[in-house]
Amino acid sequence: MTADMLEKTALIDMYRKMLKIRFHEQGVYDLFLEGKVPGTLHLYSGEEAVAVGVCSSLRKDDFIVSTVSTHRPHGHYIAKGGQIDKIMAEASGDICLRKQLVRSSNTCIQNDPN
Repeated sequence: MTADMLEKTALIDMYRKMLKIRFHEQGVYDLFLEGKVPGTLHLYSGEEAVAVGVCSSLRKDDFIVSTVSTHRPHGHYIAKGGQIDKIMAEASGDICLRKQLVRSSNTCIQNDPN
């Protein structure tokens, strides 16, 4: 595989991650409008490139500090490889993905999605 092909492959992967984040956020918003997501929302729509760009430079064992310090951690969680089913369960209030409870509105996300 040439460097150009690798770059193209990486760019396509990044684009797919951005779409995955956007579709997730739209799905959560739709559920919120139906009354199936408690609390309020801080959507990440429009900021997908930030999370994907940052997380594409991280190692698998790197932590994402922004999941503790921001009220919009979903994009980073997904870009780092977090599981959509877990984050949807978290958004609906069914589970908390963090070992220690840290809440910002209805958000409770772990640093390491693995």
